[in-house]
Amino acid sequence: MRKRGYSPKKDTFLDVYEKVNNFGHDYAESAKFKHIHTKTRIKNMLEFLKYELDEEEIEHVRKYFENVLVEDPPPLKQDAKAVVEELSEQYPLVIISDTGITPGKNLRKMLAKYEILDYFDHTTFSDETGYFKPHEHNFHHTLTLLKRKAHEVVHIGDILQTDVLGAKKAGMKSIWVRSMEYYRDGSEHEIRPDHIVENLKEVPQVIKEL
Repeated sequence: MRKRGYSPKKDTFLDVYEKVNNFGHDYAESAKFKHIHTKTRIKNMLEFLKYELDEEEIEHVRKYFENVLVEDPPPLKQDAKAVVEELSEQYPLVIISDTGITPGKNLRKMLAKYEILDYFDHTTFSDETGYFKPHEHNFHHTLTLLKRKAHEVVHIGDILQTDVLGAKKAGMKSIWVRSMEYYRDGSEHEIRPDHIVENLKEVPQVIKEL
């Protein structure tokens, strides 16, 4: 951007980034939960900033954005690796995940860096299916891969409006890992998981009970 003479202030850039990437549930619902790919997000950001880049430059930005998490991955949730390893000894495991600017192929690389990818039998990412959760397509697609009926599967997630709602709509059982980061007032009264845990270490015992 600087080569083009654009020098957005950090706060301005972050504000635009938030507007483009952190759209709410209502917006996603109105768009029928169709996945928004990175290039589209970048073009939306440029529109907000009133900047113009050609396709080659946008492609360069896309590659940079999509590789950020691979180069500098965030830490795993506490106890995640130990719990996944324990569960994998008893059950087939899959990932059903929405992706933002990081596509599924790069999330797999990140999970491989953590030495956790091999514990999962399948991975379902929104940029590859074309839909965000709670759209039922991602859940039904995963059931097909697993060759399981919905009532035989337990979905574990930390967002009520996507993880729990999507699983319930698909007929799966659900465990909500309560997280203040994703908490919205009143939503726990509208979307009811089968079980609520405060940390991942509780999950193996809860699955046995379910």
